[in-house]
Amino acid sequence: MNNLNGSEKQIAWATDIRKEFIEKTKADMKSADKNDVLDMKAMLKVADNITEAADWINARRNPKIMFFDRADFWEARREIKAAEKPAEKEDSGRKPSIRDILKAKIAEKNGVGASV
Repeated sequence: MNNLNGSEKQIAWATDIRKEFIEKTKADMKSADKNDVLDMKAMLKVADNITEAADWINARRNPKIMFFDRADFWEARREIKAAEKPAEKEDSGRKPSIRDILKAKIAEKNGVGASV
């Protein structure tokens, strides 16, 4: 974790707030829906970038609010979503659509050799 900037008292307080936020977020991820998990992963990734103790203290009642106006949060969210998207397609276990089957049959008939 990056060091926080502020007075000694602020740093001690903000360190506790940040630690509690990280622990609670990790615990909440186990029961959250897909979009919330994506947000939580991005928050955890960006939490270390918030180095002003005052930011953690001012948002202590709901630390999540301080992430949504940060460009690095949205960038991290996009990166995480992009990294997870191919894995979802591979593991989807869905049956091929009729369109996919027909495309494969046409390709096979034309000698392209595509399969479903």
